[in-house]
Amino acid sequence: MKFIEIDNDINEERLKFLYNLLDTRKYSISHKNMPSFKDHVDFVYNHPYHKWFIIENQKVLIGSLYIHKDNSVGVDVMKQFEILIPDILSFLEKNFKPLPYIKSLRSKNFFFNLSPENIKLHNLFLSAGYRISQISFEKNIL
Repeated sequence: MKFIEIDNDINEERLKFLYNLLDTRKYSISHKNMPSFKDHVDFVYNHPYHKWFIIENQKVLIGSLYIHKDNSVGVDVMKQFEILIPDILSFLEKNFKPLPYIKSLRSKNFFFNLSPENIKLHNLFLSAGYRISQISFEKNIL
């Protein structure tokens, strides 16, 4: 497996892959409406992440991994490659340490926000040694 860091030299194929990955996501907590391709490209070039990678397996683009500055981590993998999530988590754990803890601002550990509907992903995380640390609620006010 190869992890390609996203930078300003990202090519059109990878931009389209990331857009398609976002568009085909079954469970989403980061967006409610699909952005235009132009808006997506702007986001990629100006992303707020500490680190962001496209994941390649046997020369096939399969997903992305990002680490936010609050130590939250996002993993988005095409459905047929979800079996590789434990390997992706292993890459994260072996190659990165959480940014330093800041009380009330940054967790001391990496953490993942998962859709409550994605039971398969919950089980993958539990079997990889992760635990449920909190449950979040939101109310649509607008």
